[in-house]
Amino acid sequence: MKKIFTFLLSCVCVFQMVYSQQNNPQQSPNDTVQSQNAANQSGLHIEKSRITLGGGMFLPLGKLNQYIGSSPYFEFVADVELKGQKSYGFTFQAVIPNERDEFMFRHANDTLRGEATVILNFTFDFKKTLKTSPKSKLEIKFGAGFSWINTNARNPAFTRDNDEPRFESIGALLLVPSLEYTYKISEHAEFIFGLGLSYAPYRMDSSLINYIGGLALMPKLGYVF
Repeated sequence: MKKIFTFLLSCVCVFQMVYSQQNNPQQSPNDTVQSQNAANQSGLHIEKSRITLGGGMFLPLGKLNQYIGSSPYFEFVADVELKGQKSYGFTFQAVIPNERDEFMFRHANDTLRGEATVILNFTFDFKKTLKTSPKSKLEIKFGAGFSWINTNARNPAFTRDNDEPRFESIGALLLVPSLEYTYKISEHAEFIFGLGLSYAPYRMDSSLINYIGGLALMPKLGYVF
């Protein structure tokens, strides 16, 4: 988990440097020209960068709904808009799970029970504008990354001398296609209304039930800086 947070922090720091360069009003004309030339040479043609803070509801479907009920989540999104009505970025989400049933983990001489404490999602994103107007735009978004369900079941293999995690967790690859509608309030303020379908086939060898589902609807509301 420490490696995960280190990686996420590195992504945030890199984006912050890009965001500062794109939005720094004190940047000299010479620096601006150099930045634009560098972007053109790389083929990226960056229009602008933006940060979105938001939240919504995590609505599990099918088998996953037996373990986790409707739950709130919060997200941080950073992306860079390019010419050609495209953008790239990343999304970090934290779901506060509404537990419905316990997870059971099997070890050599013991069976552990635990509840989900948090669900962490991280994706790299690609967005394409479908329709645009002076005040709004409709975009399709596709994210791919990882999802982790962290539990409060203590891992019996954990010691201070090894790299085993302190608590049991369930991880999976994550795919999130979604639609987003952006409404522009002013030059520097926008709201995003979105609906995504999260797919993460949660499996774990030490779980008594190997597959626990992985589909969820994710409506959201976000504020763009």
